[in-house]
Amino acid sequence: MSQELARYLLAAGSTTDPKGNVNYILSVDSTKSFLNCQHWKGDTLAKQELLVESVRPGSTAAYLITPSEKLIVCITTSSNLTSYTYDPDDREWVESDESLLSNYTVHPNGKLAGSLDAVGQVNVVFQDSSQRLISLISIDDEWTSTTLPVNAVAGTPISTLASKDGLLVYYISATDNFIHVAIHGSDGTWKDSATSKYAFTEEIKAFCVGNAEFFVLTAGNAILKVTAEGTKTVLGNVKDGKFVPATVEEAGFSISWYPNGQLASYSVWW
Repeated sequence: MSQELARYLLAAGSTTDPKGNVNYILSVDSTKSFLNCQHWKGDTLAKQELLVESVRPGSTAAYLITPSEKLIVCITTSSNLTSYTYDPDDREWVESDESLLSNYTVHPNGKLAGSLDAVGQVNVVFQDSSQRLISLISIDDEWTSTTLPVNAVAGTPISTLASKDGLLVYYISATDNFIHVAIHGSDGTWKDSATSKYAFTEEIKAFCVGNAEFFVLTAGNAILKVTAEGTKTVLGNVKDGKFVPATVEEAGFSISWYPNGQLASYSVWW
């Protein structure tokens, strides 16, 4: 479903309800600085809601559903981190009283991403004002931080996945402009390596991690498929929020990618 892939690449953040029935797609209204959420059931937009009234224009956010709460981590208009939890009684999002998060300043072009591990522990990764990638882990209502031993380009997209090997953090390296993955293993150490040999020369807005490739959205709104071997295919572009294929011929291909850390496989036709 090419339109679903386009929605994820354009999103400020996303998650799926625990039953897998609804995809929550975040967007930022740059005019009003609102963080909004669309509820998608397949290709049907079921609902739209306002989550947060003041976030940094053009920023990203993490929407995390744990066994005990719904949590949003986002970037304020002053480029600090903050978080909100959902109050089911009052049916509203309430800003958390967590001074530790507000002490973190995000790079002017910095992004963030989040995921849950197998036991529901929250992991958030963001790029700070010094261009470093910082990992935050929520343990017993406290946040602990670690600086990743990597060299990321300014404004790099970030994708996080929880796996049996540990937390995986995907980003674009300033060393070679390849997509790299930093793996936080069970022994507490980080291991960094290139996962694609394609060197980006254009600015990249976002990417999705595939089974054996990456699906990339450029600043010019082109959607690319980049393989581990370094080959690039232009699949099409995004116009007015919709995917437009690169060819008018009827063609099909299969993709496997990880929306919200879950492997999804689709046969895509246009």
